[in-house]
Amino acid sequence: MTGKAPLAGPPPAAPLLETTNSRLSLSLQIPPPGVCFPGQTLHPVVRFKGDTKYEKLSLTLHAETPVRVWGKDRWQAGAIASGTMGGGGGVPVTSLERSVFIDQEIPFSSSGRSDIGDSKKSHHHAGDSSPAEGVYEFVLPPPPHGQLLPSLVAADGQTDGAQCSVVWSLVLEGVRHGWYKLSLVLPVVVPIRVPDHPLEVQTVKSLKYSGTGNQTLAVAARLVCDAPTHSEATLRYRLSLTPTDPATRALLESALSPPDPASSPIKTSATLARQVRTAPVRAENGQDFNWAAVRVVGGTLEREVRTQASGKEAGTAFEWTGELKVPPNHHTIQSKYLDVNYVLNCHLRSSIFPDGDLHLSLLLPLPSVPAELADLGTSSNLEPEQQPTASGSVLPPYAP
Repeated sequence: MTGKAPLAGPPPAAPLLETTNSRLSLSLQIPPPGVCFPGQTLHPVVRFKGDTKYEKLSLTLHAETPVRVWGKDRWQAGAIASGTMGGGGGVPVTSLERSVFIDQEIPFSSSGRSDIGDSKKSHHHAGDSSPAEGVYEFVLPPPPHGQLLPSLVAADGQTDGAQCSVVWSLVLEGVRHGWYKLSLVLPVVVPIRVPDHPLEVQTVKSLKYSGTGNQTLAVAARLVCDAPTHSEATLRYRLSLTPTDPATRALLESALSPPDPASSPIKTSATLARQVRTAPVRAENGQDFNWAAVRVVGGTLEREVRTQASGKEAGTAFEWTGELKVPPNHHTIQSKYLDVNYVLNCHLRSSIFPDGDLHLSLLLPLPSVPAELADLGTSSNLEPEQQPTASGSVLPPYAP
């Protein structure tokens, strides 16, 4: 062996987003790791196919949240009553509305010229078959103050009735003996402040059985999870039960130590669920609606036993640990018309609990930034008062 380190390969190519038709082409090179974020400078490329002069040409940054509002209009009241009260074949009725939170035109030149294009008179190489192009510059603006609106792809309607989404796009429109339009969807992430401490929730749960002299037996339950710092993170969490008295401890030890470990009366489960709230964009007879929570993914929850040197169990609490992987396209949304929140649910099922179940739910903020950009969440230049605004500069102006 020579002991030499292997040669480093070439850096990964920057992802290219592109859309085209018979007359126009719009493309954007996204720097690694392939997402955009507020404050980033982007350079879209507009290409003109053939000898073409446009009466009007515009490039716009457009961002919106399509929301489904459940049973909003007055004429739907009968269908809603039928669908929710068992009145027959009624079905839930929804209205699709759109909230546009950014609609910003990107100028093609410093003078605001709109008649950009090629013509045989102005083109220096009229016989050249290659299209002309213009490279322009803008700074991606943040969402409105106090709102968290990264890109979100709509889920399948069969698994999620809300079908919520957040769409950032570049829209190129041209008028020339007709109307031509191209739309390029941008993968936008928005950094959030990540807590520097674990997240937790606590509760006290009474047991089904009573102690001596009708003494109430109870346990203190605590669920702790490390705060995720990036998208598609692995959540690691811990559930603990602390008995409030010796009688409660004895009951838990009996439930957790049956003759056959496979038949333990305490069953465990852990899931990540998504909760969606939508609000009407138009005010007529509308109200906020909280959609039913949807299970996203399941995780593990296994008992952790710590033993002393003597072989006996150590500690004062009974503990379970687990983990789950957050799937792609799942992150927190907070806005005026759309909220998407995620909850970690942990269950212990046993006959020693009333209703047979001990349930803890912990609200988790899920970031949209990938691991490569996790430090953006702690960057001081993203404070609300210092958030960058869109730039109207053009680099360079298009010249045929």
